[in-house]
Amino acid sequence: MHIEAFLLVLGSIMAPKNNSIFIKPSESYTMMHEEEELQYEISKLWYQVQQISILQREIKEDIDGLEEKMKDKLENFKDQIKANIDDKVVEYHIKHQQQVL
Repeated sequence: MHIEAFLLVLGSIMAPKNNSIFIKPSESYTMMHEEEELQYEISKLWYQVQQISILQREIKEDIDGLEEKMKDKLENFKDQIKANIDDKVVEYHIKHQQQVL
């Protein structure tokens, strides 16, 4: 019997009350809450901006490194072409002199 009475009391406490009054939060509370949400969103955006900045810096360093490698390879290629041209000019002169003699 005690259990039934307990459940009856518990049921009346837990049951939703239709006569409850909605209390509107104060304007200052909602403003503070909105400001906190804005601060949170701003901090998330700031973090994303920092990550983008870091990535941009890393990408720029990669590009600069690749640019230097390409310049070095291009210079090496130019030197090889000049050497080949010089060799061909020397060969041509040798052949030409042999034909004259």
